[in-house]
Amino acid sequence: MTSLLSVSGQKLHLEIEPVWRAAPLSFGREVSGWQGKRLSISRLDGLLSQLAIQRVDGTWQESDKWQVFLCAKTGRLTAVADGLPAEEFKAIRFRVGLDSTTDASLPEQWPAGHSLNPDVCGLHWGWSSGYVFLAIEGHWTSASGKISGFSYHLAGPVKPMWVELPAKFSGAQPTTLRLAMDVAEILSDGKILHESSSTHSREGDTLASELKDRVPRSFRVASVRKDLYQLPNVAEPVPQSPPEGATPLRLTISDRLPKVKLPSDNPLTVEGVELGRRLFHDSRLSRNDTLSSEILTCREKRKGVRGRRKSLRCGG
Repeated sequence: MTSLLSVSGQKLHLEIEPVWRAAPLSFGREVSGWQGKRLSISRLDGLLSQLAIQRVDGTWQESDKWQVFLCAKTGRLTAVADGLPAEEFKAIRFRVGLDSTTDASLPEQWPAGHSLNPDVCGLHWGWSSGYVFLAIEGHWTSASGKISGFSYHLAGPVKPMWVELPAKFSGAQPTTLRLAMDVAEILSDGKILHESSSTHSREGDTLASELKDRVPRSFRVASVRKDLYQLPNVAEPVPQSPPEGATPLRLTISDRLPKVKLPSDNPLTVEGVELGRRLFHDSRLSRNDTLSSEILTCREKRKGVRGRRKSLRCGG
């Protein structure tokens, strides 16, 4: 996941945030599409490569052997590049997919843990050479209530999916770019289902060509931050996916702070954190319905519990 842009320098993190229109995408939860069509996404996997950053004079600093596997369902959504030159930059560019040479390379050459190792990405076609560059799968419900599946696999050298975005940042400090990826844009708000519910990018497939045209337009820069944030660190190598219909929560804890290890059997979700917040403030959980866990004023929070030998209890 790491590639050298220069001999020495800072790190650059790209955080990809899947969205449906402007809302975070929740796997297994239905979203509303074109003409009220209801869809749910169960898979969003892809490969990124050939990262480049543009200097203010218009020239590009290319990366070397930068390939990244992204898997939205497991939260593998951060791409890392180190050796950021200490210059000013105004744009980034990367490819969704691989160049023809890398695409046709033998998959067994990639070591364990590498993004292009088939055991890691699961995107190499066993029956044919090459990789799937972007896989979008899910279900949709017709007006009659019938549930059907869809599967769009984009691959091949025709119409490479180049993404170029304006983003002003300095290479003199670590930087995190958060990029929103609008799946609704790729699927034309669900209208694409009227053409076909699947594509495997075979030669002459006009649907694959249409989808490839839409992929670069699905990306936008959501934020530029002058810091690095911890990558997901779980107790087991393969964390469980969030419950169906839940929205994964991405922590933004500075990489300068002690590492946080998350339990693999209890993924963080927006809904889970909101439930915890409500319980924390709910006085009905105390013995006499008068105290919540949040009993200190803002001023007392800053002072802490100095001067108290024991915590407050019901009755003082």
